[in-house]
Amino acid sequence: MKNILLNLNYYQWYIIYILFIINKIIEFPIILITHNLYTIIYIYITKKKKIRNIILLNIIPLIGLLIKKIIKNYFFIERPYNNIINNNNIINKIPLWLIKYWNEKKDSSFPSGHSIYSSFWILLFWKYKKKIYIKINIIILIIIMISRIILYVHRIQDILFSILITFIVKKIFKI
Repeated sequence: MKNILLNLNYYQWYIIYILFIINKIIEFPIILITHNLYTIIYIYITKKKKIRNIILLNIIPLIGLLIKKIIKNYFFIERPYNNIINNNNIINKIPLWLIKYWNEKKDSSFPSGHSIYSSFWILLFWKYKKKIYIKINIIILIIIMISRIILYVHRIQDILFSILITFIVKKIFKI
């Protein structure tokens, strides 16, 4: 996989940069806007305006992220980019914006908070995927989960376990 980074051309790095920017919609502080927008969309399409639903839409992602934090502290697993940073032949080929991002991400790779948050909304929206704006949101959220692997901040098992966490928390709260 490291060899792939050595052979990327300008346009491929540009696509990776676009994926990087898309990831920013669920990072602080932009996530505050994104979360409120998703909550409004969900309430609009479901017509569930009960205060309980609104509270659950805000509490469940927080519970998932709290579980993520506990697991990250218990199981510290290095992020995939660590092997790249220590290799001078490869690190010279990586754009500065990605190296800077990697340097900000020093916590455990396992599990993925981006994937917990994305899969929460995918699970809620899936039933209503006939609406075009829901399809677009589902595609964006799936792109975020896949791009976490492409950006070398997570492995596939980090993503899959994050989806499992979300599914369990959603089932417990029956939303």
